[in-house]
Amino acid sequence: MVETALEKIIVFDLDGVITSEEIYWDCAGLALHELLYSSRYWNLDGMSPYHPATNARESHELSREVFPEWLILSFKARALNSNWDTCYAGASLHLIDLLAQLPRSSELRPFKPWDTYWLVALREQITETNKAESILHRAKRGARQ
Repeated sequence: MVETALEKIIVFDLDGVITSEEIYWDCAGLALHELLYSSRYWNLDGMSPYHPATNARESHELSREVFPEWLILSFKARALNSNWDTCYAGASLHLIDLLAQLPRSSELRPFKPWDTYWLVALREQITETNKAESILHRAKRGARQ
């Protein structure tokens, strides 16, 4: 009778004990990377077309470029453990930092990052002020030096 019950058990590993959660953080980071650099969204570097990662190594590198390990750990330490919640929080931090650097950010209020016209106005200000590098990127560059 015990064997029959065990045959019908499904184990859901949601905390990374059995499998690594690293790939989930990479997925969240890749979504954030696309938001920051794709011409469909913020297009921070002005490059077109957007080139997504083509392999696992690139996926990890691009993800950590915008969603560094220290930030993931900081979120987890504050019980923000869902990779999609942390992706949203990471996007919010990037946007707050970027807006703080734009001298005319008040013209972008109310903030509507989902609106096409708002995105055009944001991109114009980024181009005018050349503020494509966020504080998170500066922190990463400083850590490598």
